[in-house]
Amino acid sequence: MRKYKRKLIISLSVLIFPWLTAPFIGTKSFVRFLPVATFANLFIIVFTVIANQKKMV
Repeated sequence: MRKYKRKLIISLSVLIFPWLTAPFIGTKSFVRFLPVATFANLFIIVFTVIANQKKMV
């Protein structure tokens, strides 16, 4: 259980810490790179779903 908790904390920190830097990059840069970041996240989600389906087979 302790190992799971550590993984959860690391995963959440990797998810949350980059968003804490968003106010420092400025609105113009944020809006400029938002479509690229969204596309990259969508791409990773699709690959994750495919990998999990192959893992179950």
